[in-house]
Amino acid sequence: MAGALTVLIVLLLLALFLAVQQLKGCDGRFAKRIIWERILFWASPVLFVALMIPYAHTWTVQRNNDEIVKQFSESINSSKQMFIDYEAYGEERIQSASLYMDDIILNMDSLEDEYYECGFIPGLESMQKENRIYALRIQLMSCDYDSLKVMATKWIDGANQGANVWNVFLLGNIEEIKSAITIWHSQLVSFSSTTYLGDTIQTMEDGRVLMQGGIVPFDNDGESIKNALDGLSSLSNLFTERGWPSLWGWLTGILCYVMLLYPWYTQDRNSNNPYKLIGYQSWKKQDSNPIISTGI
Repeated sequence: MAGALTVLIVLLLLALFLAVQQLKGCDGRFAKRIIWERILFWASPVLFVALMIPYAHTWTVQRNNDEIVKQFSESINSSKQMFIDYEAYGEERIQSASLYMDDIILNMDSLEDEYYECGFIPGLESMQKENRIYALRIQLMSCDYDSLKVMATKWIDGANQGANVWNVFLLGNIEEIKSAITIWHSQLVSFSSTTYLGDTIQTMEDGRVLMQGGIVPFDNDGESIKNALDGLSSLSNLFTERGWPSLWGWLTGILCYVMLLYPWYTQDRNSNNPYKLIGYQSWKKQDSNPIISTGI
């Protein structure tokens, strides 16, 4: 869309300034064409400014380059925090399951219902506990998780290279990274959704497990992914923030206008054309013998 808009603006600018030039150099129908020339010439500054608004905005964005690059780097690096949060969740869940089963094994007489619900067999409790903790760790921190973390970290580091506002793909990369983070988050939630007997994360005030309950998947409140995405989302505001054009925007804009108007200035008027942009050519007032005039 940005490319199509750029092509459209270029074509409109060319049409505008070429039309003014051609009208000045016309060889007939002078009275009608001078009207159009005057209209387009005096309207050209206004039309030029309107068409160059996206160009001026480029310099507004460039003025925020340091802040954009800094926030971009911080935001995509903060997405790594999601994996740190997941690992903390996994360790807490493994520790809670271990404490819960220890509590049941040690207090099997008073927690008889829970003992049989966990499927413990007298004399084999320790082995059963170790097997379940091992299975839980494999489920939460398996090779699949390691592969995902390595791939995601490498991808993030690669996306962070060469970040600057002149990189036309930067804003597109932001949306791509947000999409990738969402996919990674879904995979982490999937890893954490399988439960085992004795698996729990509910604890008492003194830190001991109270009872087995429904397992809460990773980032059930969405806080981790929200933190990962918020910084990237706020970058869009820096790209779309409107402001007064910078000095470079003014200087280069004026230079562009002068260069586009220069062919019109150097274009000769037909020697038989009695009109100028303002008034008439000088020979019209002096005598009836036309002379070649290059006046504006």
